[in-house]
Amino acid sequence: MGFTHSHDTLRDKITSGIKFCVPGLKDNSRKNKSQMKSDSKEFWALKDISFDVKQGEVLGIIGPNGAGKTTLLKILSQITEPTEGEIHIKGRVASLLEVGTGFHPELSGRENVYMNGAILGMTKSEIKAKFDEIVAFAEVEKFIDTPIKRYSSGMNVRLAFAVAAYLEPEILLVDEVLAVGDVNFQKKSLGRMSDVTQEGRTILFVSHNMQAIRQLTSRCILLENGEIVYDGDTNLCISKYLESVFDSSTNKKSFPGRKPSEERPVCIRCVSLSNGKGTNKSTFSFGEQWNLEMEMESIAKNIMLYVSAHIRNEYGINVYHFVSRDTGQDYFYSDSYLKVRMTLPKLLLYPGRYSIDLYVSRADSSLKNIDSILSAISFKVNQSAGLGVSRELGKGLAVVHEVPTWEIEDKQGYRYRLNDDND
Repeated sequence: MGFTHSHDTLRDKITSGIKFCVPGLKDNSRKNKSQMKSDSKEFWALKDISFDVKQGEVLGIIGPNGAGKTTLLKILSQITEPTEGEIHIKGRVASLLEVGTGFHPELSGRENVYMNGAILGMTKSEIKAKFDEIVAFAEVEKFIDTPIKRYSSGMNVRLAFAVAAYLEPEILLVDEVLAVGDVNFQKKSLGRMSDVTQEGRTILFVSHNMQAIRQLTSRCILLENGEIVYDGDTNLCISKYLESVFDSSTNKKSFPGRKPSEERPVCIRCVSLSNGKGTNKSTFSFGEQWNLEMEMESIAKNIMLYVSAHIRNEYGINVYHFVSRDTGQDYFYSDSYLKVRMTLPKLLLYPGRYSIDLYVSRADSSLKNIDSILSAISFKVNQSAGLGVSRELGKGLAVVHEVPTWEIEDKQGYRYRLNDDND
């Protein structure tokens, strides 16, 4: 597979230099490709992918975990070399795929901004003209001359996004990395991306947040098992995705391909849902007990951890955000195997379809995210008997349903309760 590009970037020259210094690299690569083709058990992350993106277009890319979304963006960013096919790119490309992508940990925030601008082919004066806007947007004024390695994950992602959004690349590739930021930053980032679309730049946007996809795009691609199953209207694409995701809901999901490593010493291996009787299930009734269990594996002991779970509705809006630190116990220690169980005595969500994002983070001063799985598992909530017609009338107006005590007082001062069984 080959690339055609309008110009060579610093990244291209560095890569070429590495290949020149290590002459066996290309030969080994060809050998591996030959071995892959002869292997009957080969796995293609992407297969027969073909699409065009016009200048100034904003394209959404959605699909379940493992569909090939991130791989596609890494190939377009020239981080991963494709096995077959051709990609034609015209314009400067900036990618925001992982927290701190393209940052050198030993350099300061200021130095990294200038380095990334140089990689994009910008002059020093062009970068300087945007520098104050970048720092203000990222909210890292006090730490701009601090080495990046001392930044929290939130500071990292804010600066990375600001660099990508303000240094004016013709093409911007954005993965789900915005999920790392807080709610206010996510809103600000989506607003900035809306501004970028008005400036005529091209954006490829990968997200599990269907509301953000709806807000920013009119065209969307649905990937499943490395193939494009739909390319067209965003609303229709989201509908097809939701049908496929929630119709295949399971009460237990394992991730056998995920292993702990030096970069990810603790990783999530399995997640399951059950009711108050301990029965695994993926469909619950309103008011039923709801349990989530998450199994983790670690290669390091005594890392201080906390976990969190975000429940999102079918439109990608967070409706519950559970953090283990909210119990008052700030952390627990890692072990080779851990099982975390979370219980809601009553599930108070309106009938509908929901998915869960899982996070494991350090509980030290860095609060860095160690592992996460977006849309790790999904479930449905059904209408239960005796809740009345208001359940259907309220659907779409809210996501959580609680029945308060209703007290009525008339002109004579007589009071009575609507839901008091004694009256």
